[in-house]
Amino acid sequence: MKRQQPGHMVGKMHVTPARSSGRVPARAARVDEVPVWEAFEDLAGQLHGALLDLSLPTVDLLNLWGRALAERSRWQQLDAEGLLEWPDSPGGRAEAWSQPQGDGYGRQPHSEQKNWKGLLQQAYQQTHRKVIPKDEISYVVEAVESQFRATVQAPGLSSPFQGELSINKKQAEHAAARAAIYADFPKYAEVPEKVQKATEPAENAMSAKMKLHEMVQLLTGRSVVKEEIEYEVQELQVPGQRGTQYVATVRLASLDDDSYEGEPASNKKQAEHLAAQAAVAAMAERVQPLEQERREAKRRKTMEARRGAKKPFRAAGHPGPPAAFERMAYGRVPAADEVKQGCDTSSKLVAEAFIYHHFDDDNDDYNDDSCHQGPETTKILSNLQQLLQAADSSMGQVTLCSVSLVNISRDFTAFNTARGARLTSAKCQESAGAKAYAAFFKASATRPSPPPARVAVQVSALAGTASVEIQCNAALKDRQRPTIVVPCATLGC
Repeated sequence: MKRQQPGHMVGKMHVTPARSSGRVPARAARVDEVPVWEAFEDLAGQLHGALLDLSLPTVDLLNLWGRALAERSRWQQLDAEGLLEWPDSPGGRAEAWSQPQGDGYGRQPHSEQKNWKGLLQQAYQQTHRKVIPKDEISYVVEAVESQFRATVQAPGLSSPFQGELSINKKQAEHAAARAAIYADFPKYAEVPEKVQKATEPAENAMSAKMKLHEMVQLLTGRSVVKEEIEYEVQELQVPGQRGTQYVATVRLASLDDDSYEGEPASNKKQAEHLAAQAAVAAMAERVQPLEQERREAKRRKTMEARRGAKKPFRAAGHPGPPAAFERMAYGRVPAADEVKQGCDTSSKLVAEAFIYHHFDDDNDDYNDDSCHQGPETTKILSNLQQLLQAADSSMGQVTLCSVSLVNISRDFTAFNTARGARLTSAKCQESAGAKAYAAFFKASATRPSPPPARVAVQVSALAGTASVEIQCNAALKDRQRPTIVVPCATLGC
């Protein structure tokens, strides 16, 4: 029984489309009624021909594509409304066309029949180099007793062509199209479908030789040269069969001369691929753990690359989360010239530090605004200095400092003071240690150049009661490459 919704007619639909799930819709109650699907098939064949015709203007191709999409949407809507019945099991069109065979086109099983109407559309379009209007190729079907005969005609055909008697209208139209093709487009009639199907396994097997080469490399743990995988092809005469068959054997010299023989093939190249397939199938169990290990290693490498090889770092004595003062991220190994310039940002150490100073509310010296920046800046830069030393770097490698101040107009001068002499009180000078920002980056043997670049901005607030936060980028030293020592015996000494 067909599914039917109120107000919809189901019995007059004859469809044979394939769906993404692999199922095909069931044949309607009578196959000779309203072959609507034929228009879609013909349009699809016309679109196929237009894609292959490189001389066709793009505008015409787009117009045809739009028509095809609109027709496809129509059939999708019919399916969504429940007007198409889809059988429970996939069986292809042959099961949907299980009717008694008749003369002409209908004598062949449907699974072996060509889409002659689509082929005629393609041949007609490619020959006349234009997009065919919908009704340019027309079919007229007449009933002859219990069978049907169709006639096809078009302005570009040499004459109308009549097909053989068929068991239904659809097959009658295909028979007429077949007659037109043999008469006006004979080169399209002899499409070697069976030959094409026979070559498909060979095309799929072409990757077998590459797969075998890869598997041998996994098993040997090294690169494999061509001579280590040898193919030998022999001719094979099969009694009662025309033509020569070939059988190939592949020998793996690097794997104890293991050899594998493939199935017979129609040519030498395909025979080699079938031998490679046999070897791949036989070695699959041995190689599977190695392939899994390689995939896992590749996955780990990808994850490390995505993380940028970052790792947390903490200098000795510094607090941990959530009050951590610093973190470090390593990138790729810097080139020598990048390190010399001191501006390598791809391989950098990113260090952040901030310190919370709780000043004594009863002490006026500590509440002096100009006193805040001395101890905070000194403590932060001291933390950064310890971090860089732990990372085998130094303040001399710092290329950029980004400074965030809560009150830039009030605190910038105190922050940037080279010595604590400008701080307002002796206690402030003592807490600052006579050492502020400029003192950490003064010229020295490790830094003959000027101080690093600095960016200072004002922010609305910082964590806790902090009034300054500093982030520095520092170039890392070039990583040492390992020295390869060749044993004396190798050199003959």
